[in-house]
Amino acid sequence: MFPYEIKPIEGERKELLKSFTGQKAGFVEVGPKKYLLPLKYMDEAEGYYNFEPREDDLWIMTYPRSGTTWSQELLWLVNNDLDYETSSKVSLYDRFPFYE
Repeated sequence: MFPYEIKPIEGERKELLKSFTGQKAGFVEVGPKKYLLPLKYMDEAEGYYNFEPREDDLWIMTYPRSGTTWSQELLWLVNNDLDYETSSKVSLYDRFPFYE
């Protein structure tokens, strides 16, 4: 169970208009500090909160636009004995989930 309230935000937020050039609608406020997160977070919050990492999990942490997708593909192939056949049939999103 996710312990915090998630409240959809209607319309645009003025603080987004000042410093953010991306999407300005479709956000939620989360918890007592009212963190601003994308609307999709409503569907994923419980999974994030209850996530249990394993010893053999592989984590990639990168800056935006720095080769994240390329790194994911490369590491997936190395960890799966260069299985190009599966790589070409199954999307990277399904083979290498990520937090954003």
